[in-house]
Amino acid sequence: IRPAAPRAPVAERLTEAEARAILGVSADATAQEVQAAWRRLMARAHPDQGGTEGLAARVNAARDRLLKS
Repeated sequence: IRPAAPRAPVAERLTEAEARAILGVSADATAQEVQAAWRRLMARAHPDQGGTEGLAARVNAARDRLLKS
């Protein structure tokens, strides 16, 4: 069995367009709009709220990708 290849963090694998699509924000969205979209989505995506760890990770990665661009 071959060891798994190291994977880039999820945020680094997302394109900016994918991140914007996940959060539902436009290309000219401000940091405040990105943060508001993240908060709104995490209220449903968080595992404690009926979401999944994978979904929450993608929403977090999308926020990180857009705020670090």
